[in-house]
Amino acid sequence: MRKMEASDKFQGLCLESGQGSRFMPAFDAMPSATRELVRNSSFNLCAACVHDRAVIQAERQMLNYPLQQHYQLAVKEMETMIRCEEV
Repeated sequence: MRKMEASDKFQGLCLESGQGSRFMPAFDAMPSATRELVRNSSFNLCAACVHDRAVIQAERQMLNYPLQQHYQLAVKEMETMIRCEEV
């Protein structure tokens, strides 16, 4: 995970260092419940990282696209990982 710098305080926390800013224009295309989930997270999560993790969860279930439950699981996983690193 990339450490955030002072200039990054308004950027999403990118756990994958996968150029999440390139995904941000598509953030509006995410389901509204998903956007709200990312917005209301305790952390400023990178929408691209959330999406990537949700896609992985969907692929494990042989689905072509992530469902809301996959996004919820992705956010929980990311928040848990961040909390563990803060200790």
